[in-house]
Amino acid sequence: MYTINLQTPQFLTDSNGNSLALIPADEYRELLALVEMYEELEDIRSVREAKGEETEPIDVFFERVEKYRKENGIS
Repeated sequence: MYTINLQTPQFLTDSNGNSLALIPADEYRELLALVEMYEELEDIRSVREAKGEETEPIDVFFERVEKYRKENGIS
């Protein structure tokens, strides 16, 4: 399991009474990486759930992409 040891954030309150939490930039980047990892896991789960769908080899997929790009003037 992935764990992050976070420092206690500092809180600021603006003139409207809204609170903001401040955390160090490196902790923020770690949290973003963790979120991305979980999003990738969700993508993997979605693919596994869609097993019944027809698939194609990756080289065939890239050939289709390349053909589409050439036909549409995308470099």
